[in-house]
Amino acid sequence: MNTKDAPVDVAAELRRRAEEIAAKTTTQSKKYIESLSPGEPWRLIHELQVHQIELDMQHEELRRTQAELDASRARFFDLYDLAPAGYVTLNDKGIIIEANLTACAMLAVARGALLMQPLSKFILKEDQDIYYLHRKQLFETEKSQSCDLRMIRKGDGMTFWAHLEGTAAKEDKDEPSCRIVIVDITERKQAEMKIRVSEEHYRSLFGNMLNGFAYCRMIYQNGRPYDFTYLDVNHAFETQTGLTNVIGRNVSEVIPGIRESDQEIIEIYGGVAMTGVPARFERYVKALSMWFSLSVYSPIKDHFVVVFDVITERKKAESTMAEQLDELRRWHDVTIGRENRVAEIKREVNEVLVKYGEPPRYGSVIDGGGVPPAKA
Repeated sequence: MNTKDAPVDVAAELRRRAEEIAAKTTTQSKKYIESLSPGEPWRLIHELQVHQIELDMQHEELRRTQAELDASRARFFDLYDLAPAGYVTLNDKGIIIEANLTACAMLAVARGALLMQPLSKFILKEDQDIYYLHRKQLFETEKSQSCDLRMIRKGDGMTFWAHLEGTAAKEDKDEPSCRIVIVDITERKQAEMKIRVSEEHYRSLFGNMLNGFAYCRMIYQNGRPYDFTYLDVNHAFETQTGLTNVIGRNVSEVIPGIRESDQEIIEIYGGVAMTGVPARFERYVKALSMWFSLSVYSPIKDHFVVVFDVITERKKAESTMAEQLDELRRWHDVTIGRENRVAEIKREVNEVLVKYGEPPRYGSVIDGGGVPPAKA
């Protein structure tokens, strides 16, 4: 429909409805008036009746429109003034020309005192540059802009983190303005800070721990552990194993031949990744010619963490010690055998001497209850 014809159509419709009402309510009076003075008087009276009905209908329409406006105003109050986010409208100088109650509460300023104040007045000095660039780009590009900065609550002087989302207002080309949505993100920033501190602490422990550490994702083939991918390793992993640039690569690529020579280790890792049951063991990795002490656990399904020490030198020392102990036992057995033979010969000599009436020569030789030492 042509918008220019709309007022004419509305007036015509109003006239038509008024004519219908007048026709229903004035049938008897029409006959009476026509019998007295037909023609012009009736036409005038009819017009007056129709006009009165039109006025009544217009009045009713105005009351309905007023009620709708009141309801719309109430909805606007709920949506704008009571919104969970702060809303402010700024002119091109950065002056607040409109603000909702939430923005006033955020800044702890009454609406009357907030209007006609520069928004920069409520932004922390250290973050003024962020706000300046935000507003500058908003007016220059007329595209939505966002930033995070710290704002000041005037009531107590406390600061809070705010996320600003700005859009250019295009209703009035002669007076450029923009609308800013202000969201309090203090809790989010505090949570991010805690996470960042925790990550830094973790990274410090992770990077400086003496044990090797590797976080991996298991790869299966036909439902069985087949390979795994290194997702993260620490510095000690590289220094202990000599393996570098392993993140994002499969172990079969990093250590060629490991699936053939050390499949049992991959199966142990896979079992931990699937069941979540941790394991601790020592194993000689043939592909690296190194002994390892390994502790394995699964933080999430199909992933595992292995913390290890290379114990090759310890195993060599243990092997050397075992060989030395075996040698000592052998010499001990030989020595004990010789001592027993000497003791036996001494006993035999003592027995011969006693047989011929001579005193025993070796008094330290034990025979049953003991042989008395020889007298001088």
